[in-house]
Amino acid sequence: MVGTPGRVADHLRREAFATADIKTLVLDEFDKSLEVGFENEMREILELLPRVNKKILTSATQGVAIPRFCRIDESSYCGLFR
Repeated sequence: MVGTPGRVADHLRREAFATADIKTLVLDEFDKSLEVGFENEMREILELLPRVNKKILTSATQGVAIPRFCRIDESSYCGLFR
């Protein structure tokens, strides 16, 4: 699944598609989404997609901290944001 946090959360709330087989989540513009108050939506997405085993958070900004609620092991990510 790929999208901005607001759009992904909206689709999940409306049950626009089946989620049982979603294993990879790409949240685009996650840093800007945090800045404008979409943290609750990101938490909701992660709760609604318990089978996700790969999370990709995109950002055009370098040095963005990965929020703890994303549950990303820093030793396993590529470090593009540093």
